[in-house]
Amino acid sequence: MMESGMVMSRDPKPRLRWTANLHDRFVDAVTKLGGPNKATPKSVLRVMDLKGLTLYHLKSHLQKYGLGQQAKQQNTLEQNKESNGEYIITCTKSYVVSPQIVQPLANSSSSS
Repeated sequence: MMESGMVMSRDPKPRLRWTANLHDRFVDAVTKLGGPNKATPKSVLRVMDLKGLTLYHLKSHLQKYGLGQQAKQQNTLEQNKESNGEYIITCTKSYVVSPQIVQPLANSSSSS
């Protein structure tokens, strides 16, 4: 184990075990750079400034982290829609569904 909190494997292609401490440093760096959509592996590497950390390690971790953040945002949007109590259901006609009333939308066509 290195002083930076990095744990390297003995594989020919050195793998990095992302400890909680190392991941926290990664998240801090990504946040400073404007989030996972703006941060690049090279810029994260520069901000983290850890000996032994490579672009190879950061590319996949940044990609996975970005996908995780994207999934969190999607989940939050879905929860917000649920709390508003309104949904749009598409079948042969469009309806707005609220906890109290189900009614056709004004602009839905009556042809099937």
